[in-house]
Amino acid sequence: MTIHYDVDGKMVGVGYFDGTIKMFNSQTGKLAKVIQTAEPQIEDQQAVSCIRFKPFKVGANCRSSGVMTALTSSGYLRNYSLTMDQMLSQNEMHYDNSNHLNCADFTCDGRRLMIGGSDQKVHLYEESGERRYAGAISERGFKIPGHAGRVFSIKCHPDDPNVAVSCAWDSNLKIYDMRARKPVATIYGPRPFGDCLDLFDDMCISGNYRAKEALSMYSISMQKHIYEADYSQFYTDNDAGNVMAARFSHDGQLIFTGDTYRNQVKIFMNDSDGYGTFRLQTEIDVGQPVYALDRHPSMNQFCFGTKEGKVCLVNYMLDENKPEWQGYQGNFTEKAEKVWEKMERERRNVRMGIRNKDEDDF
Repeated sequence: MTIHYDVDGKMVGVGYFDGTIKMFNSQTGKLAKVIQTAEPQIEDQQAVSCIRFKPFKVGANCRSSGVMTALTSSGYLRNYSLTMDQMLSQNEMHYDNSNHLNCADFTCDGRRLMIGGSDQKVHLYEESGERRYAGAISERGFKIPGHAGRVFSIKCHPDDPNVAVSCAWDSNLKIYDMRARKPVATIYGPRPFGDCLDLFDDMCISGNYRAKEALSMYSISMQKHIYEADYSQFYTDNDAGNVMAARFSHDGQLIFTGDTYRNQVKIFMNDSDGYGTFRLQTEIDVGQPVYALDRHPSMNQFCFGTKEGKVCLVNYMLDENKPEWQGYQGNFTEKAEKVWEKMERERRNVRMGIRNKDEDDF
């Protein structure tokens, strides 16, 4: 499963294991459209592994271009027009080379697309009329070699089109300079197993798929690990990790994570510019593994999805009249509350041998 907000934050795109992409309204939770990417004869190989919305930069502002890029686990790279509701192009190069694609991201100006997969390389596409393949930039390191494991997460800087990071199963975080078209630094530490990287200013957060040291902070300018968050706060066994997804809030004040160990969504305070305590604000017991998570680009909202394909929107709000953070002040949206009620009913019915009918809305 993969989740991503569009550039304007009006829609949430959700990619499923069966090759379906559903677009939901981020304010109402209503289903807006469904895109089928799988062919019946190879449906089991067409899981949507990543979706990204191409930004269009006008001056200092970014707008939605109406184009969505979707990767499949079998290696297809497809571009869709959301305004015309049709597929614009399909790249089969990675499918032909048996490169199972896992992750992708656009630079903030929308001119470049980086993708990664099982061939252990980071591939760069440049926009020149049609997207032109610019090669595997992780191969071009002279003093800094590329990855030596499956690439699971790529993140381009939200403000600088020349900075990007990636991490793979070799437990290395690579920092790229687009002008040099090669990795310029390597930091050992991350252990990814999902869309677990995010950038804000000079900070890079990494969710790690391991029981201990599950949430790490790195400095891009200093090119080193700076903090290790205490992910297992309030637990005596110190094992509460296996983070599949991690995100900064839109203003950088909070960090959201989803894990598969305790099946929780957690919200941490981001005080990396201070004492670096990363105090836990709240945790949400989901009841099933959390596979994907993303935050709204400009509002106090985030969205997460679970192993069984459930998707929930969460609204949160800070009380600006209080001098200190007062904990979780928001609440689930009405639609999300209905989802939780439905999930509880389904769990009860499964125990009783009753099968429920799926619904398209939240």
